[in-house]
Amino acid sequence: MPIKIAALQSNLNQTNQKIALPVSDGLLFVEINDIIYLSAEGAYTEIFIKGKKEKLIVSKNIKTFEEILIQPCFFRAHRSYIINLNCVSQYVKQDGGYIIMENGAQVGLSKDKKEEFLKVYV
Repeated sequence: MPIKIAALQSNLNQTNQKIALPVSDGLLFVEINDIIYLSAEGAYTEIFIKGKKEKLIVSKNIKTFEEILIQPCFFRAHRSYIINLNCVSQYVKQDGGYIIMENGAQVGLSKDKKEEFLKVYV
């Protein structure tokens, strides 16, 4: 396991539940519960955080975060999205189904994940 991933995972095991996100000028420490969702953009990941209007862009692919964040409150809703289940506002059946997050963003829900997602709430 690469050292950076091991370091990020060790952050999750600590009681403060923060994650270290590599940004252009160092590391940004973010409370895990403050992450609304993550979106894949090629080799980069866009991270949307409570209380911040701008997205954070990290030079790691979304798969890296899937290995770190998938726990009871995070869910891989689509190949392009990991969502915080505590930040879901609404599920919409139209157009094949999608999720509206608490910041108003519409997140795709893959057909393969739909049943698993609905089991969480029903």
